Amino acid sequence: MDGMERIRTYVQGLDERLEGGIPRGHVVLICGCAGSMKSSFVFNILWHMARENKGKCLYITLEEKRPLIERRMLKIGRNIKEVEESLTIIDLGYLRKEIADAGLGEMDWIKSLEAQIKNFHDLMGFNVVALDSLNALYAIANMKNPRDDLFHFFELMRDLNITAFLISEMEPDRMKFGLYGIEDFLADGIIHLDLRRSDMNVNLYVSVIKMRETKHERKYFPLIIGRDNKFEIVIK
Repeated sequence: MDGMERIRTYVQGLDERLEGGIPRGHVVLICGCAGSMKSSFVFNILWHMARENKGKCLYITLEEKRPLIERRMLKIGRNIKEVEESLTIIDLGYLRKEIADAGLGEMDWIKSLEAQIKNFHDLMGFNVVALDSLNALYAIANMKNPRDDLFHFFELMRDLNITAFLISEMEPDRMKFGLYGIEDFLADGIIHLDLRRSDMNVNLYVSVIKMRETKHERKYFPLIIGRDNKFEIVIK
């Protein structure tokens, strides 16, 4: 421990290799291909923080509907009803549909999202935000200058001292952590969830690729949900 305020990943064995966790106020990419449990990994962090009263957490989804997220998280023992005073799920997918159905003109999704996050922070005290996902945002944002737009988006989180978890979908067999190739430079941290095939089995691995202000290993560790639905890494 270095005295810095940190947020645990709530993955047994991983926080010990991160000097206690992720520095508060960091913007962290959670990356992986489809099926690598990115959303579950992030939701697990927010759920535990809310349960332990260690932050007011906001989970923004642009794709999956809230009831589906709630059902899927309940399968791994994360009941939103237990923590809903400190963990809020905002489903913006319905807004996408309404705009498309109404045939309205293009909307500046980046600025709209920034304004909503700032309002939730200023008016309601949310200080931990998850976005699911960056790829869904890119699909609707029509960014003319991604480098500048993303720079200002990341900097807003830092200016507000928000700890942000940005989920990023990766193509299989490609080590590119963001669509535009600049996200990994802008982010303070990168956690990679990797699916690997061995014979007829597919196993999940996790690695901390980058974490500023933190001494950490860059090994890939098997990641499992063990007893009592706890996330943990396997140390060999």
